[in-house]
Amino acid sequence: MYRTLKTRFRAKKEVMDKLFECNRISAEVWNECLRLAKEHHLETGKWITKTELQKATKGRFPIHSQSIQAVVHKYIFARDGVREARKKGEKIKYPYKKKKHFNTKWAKDGFVLHEDGTLELSLGIWKRKRQQPLVVKIDKEQIPNGQVKKSSWSMTVVCGFVYRMKMEKNQKRIKIKTVSLLTQGKFTPSQPFVKMGKASLSREEK
Repeated sequence: MYRTLKTRFRAKKEVMDKLFECNRISAEVWNECLRLAKEHHLETGKWITKTELQKATKGRFPIHSQSIQAVVHKYIFARDGVREARKKGEKIKYPYKKKKHFNTKWAKDGFVLHEDGTLELSLGIWKRKRQQPLVVKIDKEQIPNGQVKKSSWSMTVVCGFVYRMKMEKNQKRIKIKTVSLLTQGKFTPSQPFVKMGKASLSREEK
């Protein structure tokens, strides 16, 4: 069973700007997947594989390598989903639309959550230099009790973060599964901080 915990966070204006920039970069990765897939099919008549896409996009964008891979996986999942749907007679198109914004995800090696509520999001290495991580603050009282296992997560910036957690049978061990960076809603650049608010829990199926 998975549960989603929504909680607001604080971040400086430059960090917020960078978070939304990550969304734009993730969109560039998606658009490149579309281009590479089309080019590969025209040249070979075959589908481009996940491994080939990962290799072709690796190290080309200034975000964490696992964040790039997450976009590649999303494209492959969407493409394969359409193929299966077409086998059943559904008339839908393969992924073709370019994007301006795309959810950014940080997997297990891309973030560090400290006990005081400080969350560090890695941007990986760019031009042979490790970039400074993005740091946001979460109310430590909203962090679930028990052992937190850093698995994969995506960060959602709309009104706050979304944690997807897998509850173990004994209900004492919690695995943080994902946090996605969304761009829905309006963001005012002149607003330097996002206010903290109450957390809410809801069930979510994997």
